[in-house]
Amino acid sequence: MNRFPFLFPIIAACGFILGSWAAANPTVESAEVGNVTTTGFSLCWESSEAALPRLRVFRDAAGTQEVTDDVSIAYQALAADRREVSSTPATRARNRQVRQAMTDRLVFLARVSGLQPGRDYWVEAAVLDPVDETPDASALLPVTTASRATFLLESRQLVVDLGGAGDLTGCVVGLSHATSPYPLFAVVGDGLAGSRAYLDLTHFLDATGETQLNPASGSTLELVVELKGSDLKEGDFDGTDVAFDGSLTAALSSTATYSSGEVILVATPDRATALVGQPLLVDFRVETTGGEVVTGFNGPLTLTSAAIVGGSLITDPLVDGDLTGQPVTFGTAGVQTVSVLDVTSGAGTSFEINVLDYTYENFRTHYFGDPADPAGGFSVNGDHDPYSNLEEFAYGLNPLILDRPLVIGGDGASLFREGGPVITLRIDGGGVDFRVTFLRPRNHESLGLSYVPRFSADLENWFDAPGDPIVLATEGELELVTVQFPLLTPEIRKARFFSLAVKIQ
Repeated sequence: MNRFPFLFPIIAACGFILGSWAAANPTVESAEVGNVTTTGFSLCWESSEAALPRLRVFRDAAGTQEVTDDVSIAYQALAADRREVSSTPATRARNRQVRQAMTDRLVFLARVSGLQPGRDYWVEAAVLDPVDETPDASALLPVTTASRATFLLESRQLVVDLGGAGDLTGCVVGLSHATSPYPLFAVVGDGLAGSRAYLDLTHFLDATGETQLNPASGSTLELVVELKGSDLKEGDFDGTDVAFDGSLTAALSSTATYSSGEVILVATPDRATALVGQPLLVDFRVETTGGEVVTGFNGPLTLTSAAIVGGSLITDPLVDGDLTGQPVTFGTAGVQTVSVLDVTSGAGTSFEINVLDYTYENFRTHYFGDPADPAGGFSVNGDHDPYSNLEEFAYGLNPLILDRPLVIGGDGASLFREGGPVITLRIDGGGVDFRVTFLRPRNHESLGLSYVPRFSADLENWFDAPGDPIVLATEGELELVTVQFPLLTPEIRKARFFSLAVKIQ
């Protein structure tokens, strides 16, 4: 094992105040914010005398907008309070012992949760005399919650073993380094046998405080350890274990080397082929090389390919390691390579997809496998929505998914969601304007597709709608089209019904 010895001073309080025969009121000492996440933080402080802990949370530096009652506060908080850890009487009894040891050492650790990401808060630590509850409070300490959390390829867990310095159960270990704006706190004896404290270095924030620190592979991280609730001053640390020389010395700092993690990003298209202009869904997940899904990954992914319409696409963040990403649309046929990158962690992968020209034969092959499969026939409606396979093809829809009517923007020219034809009604000073609006491939003529809007008064006699269709907008390989139809039929009867016939040559 390589050793990296370092000597650093620990900032520690003596924990005693000299006075006369009358007991002095407790005062706050060394209050500090740490363990900052997107929704919470911890506050660690010490008292000069036996005291009751209190804290208040504010939204302004002046301390006028108090939000203490709107957040959750847990005093003498322990990681071992989790249900899966504290499931036996023995572990629950151990937790009570650790809390009492913290109180006896005049050190307090409170966890504040229920906050909003990327917000500024101010917190005040206080101690109350246990007899007359005379308070003493710290200055307001600023804290900004992280804007987002992300999955880190690099990870490093640290166990600080203080057993050589005697029983230090209930002390709080503060771990910091120059890059992160907030330290990490852990309680000695919290869920671990003996005088040990566990810290997860992936909980450090980056220099901006926006998200977790992500050191590059092979880099070093110099850590400084501070011990609260004890007067230990200095010691040696080798990066894994703590070495003691018999003179009540403890770990102070270390240099830890980060190695590449065994975590991979997987991107899998939902089908073996894609169609030009048709959305392709891609399933993403983060897993270990052993195939276990890694949860907690919620960074956005960037998909890049020369064939993707627009060049690249950024997905929604992955949450808990699994997400079906936003649709990818290709504008070029052929076998295309798509690169996937998580910019935050640097994790990446790629996949190939065979992009087919948008023809009915390819449409049928893509969705039904065998072009001769009867399920792919023109008139079949296997998903039981209002549209046959031919209409699904003509409107750019998926014949395996129940489709809803088209949704368009309030200006009538913005495509919000793909779907089947809709009838719109607009009333203005010039009268009533009825229209049908639908989607069609921009190359519908070369595909042999024709769209024939008709209207009727009685569902028996049908008439072609006058006027040519108007293209309102285009999106990728689709265009949004509208057709106006009159109030009266050529028979001078009220036009009550409308149909849109689709034909293919």
